[in-house]
Amino acid sequence: MTQIQYRKLSEVIASVGEDHRLGYLKLFLAAVEAETIDAVPNEATFNIKKRVQRDLTFDASPAFEDWHEVTVRALALKRKGRGLAVHSDDVVTGKVDFRAKAKAFRQELKRRKGRVKPKAGPAKLKTETLQEAQPAPATPQKARQPRAETEAE
Repeated sequence: MTQIQYRKLSEVIASVGEDHRLGYLKLFLAAVEAETIDAVPNEATFNIKKRVQRDLTFDASPAFEDWHEVTVRALALKRKGRGLAVHSDDVVTGKVDFRAKAKAFRQELKRRKGRVKPKAGPAKLKTETLQEAQPAPATPQKARQPRAETEAE
């Protein structure tokens, strides 16, 4: 019979990188809600990003270990919400659909290319500078006509 191993959330979060702790906590609580991980609250608390969080005790099963590995990798590869980066081991083992990720990356490159504004080159700067230096040609203005006075006086 195998012994069930229990771990504390605070210990696991301490092993996660400083920048990813809050994101890991949110994903952990979502996994508990989705019944991927079994956890119960305990009396201890810990601080994370200026907030006090109740500590949880959970079953450190192989399912948790798999979830933990995938989650830590995803947090490490996360690039400002784009989610296009993948770990090379995932591609080799077939966990990630290579063709779908390549297509998504290609579309992202096309979107980026459409957003780029051309930089002002030296030729464009010279013409703008010359136009500013030369006074604009004077255009003849129409002579103002006096207002018609009303006969109400």
